[in-house]
Amino acid sequence: MGSILSLKGRVWSGYLLAFLLLLISYILIFYTMRRSVQQTNSVAHTYMVINKLEALRGEITEAETGVRGYVISHDLRFLQPYKDASQNIPVIYKELKNDTRDNPAQQVTLDTLIRLLNLRLSYMVNGLEDFQNSGFTITDPMKITRETSKKVMDSIRLYVERAENNEQTLMAARKDRLAGFFRSTQIIAIISLAIAFITLVYSVIIFNKENSAKEKAIQKATGYGIEL
Repeated sequence: MGSILSLKGRVWSGYLLAFLLLLISYILIFYTMRRSVQQTNSVAHTYMVINKLEALRGEITEAETGVRGYVISHDLRFLQPYKDASQNIPVIYKELKNDTRDNPAQQVTLDTLIRLLNLRLSYMVNGLEDFQNSGFTITDPMKITRETSKKVMDSIRLYVERAENNEQTLMAARKDRLAGFFRSTQIIAIISLAIAFITLVYSVIIFNKENSAKEKAIQKATGYGIEL
């Protein structure tokens, strides 16, 4: 009888150990899955920032093209992209500042970028005023400003590319971490499966041993009954 009780103690100890191991593995799976979701959101966030940077570049480029079309055609409809850009650029910039608030280097780049964008818009405003006040002719000051404006646009493209490169670097690091979390989840899942399999085999072995011990105990009891 004592051996059966001892066997039951080992059974419950084995089950308890297996339960604890499975519990730990499931906690780790939950943790890595949550971190994977966080990293996935971070990667998506980086894509969003890059898209907004492209939108900034697109807005100022469209504005410049529109002003050039107006100078050539004198058609006010060409100024619509310029008007849109004047309204959209501050909004996009504010969103980018909020999106990158945890990145000091990116904040500095964006501050420089908005100064360049505002400078280019001011050149457009002054150029349009000179063009209209001079009877729709290109004046000498406009010609002089043309080269400066080009340099400002080149700087805008440079800073947009710099900001995008920073985001690409962040994205690469985040993708590596995400891949690491996926690998960890797979490993933990395999370990959990192995623990479950070992527990099943252990249960079968213990069941057979317990059943065998019971049969022996019954045989002994029967033998004692016959002797009596």
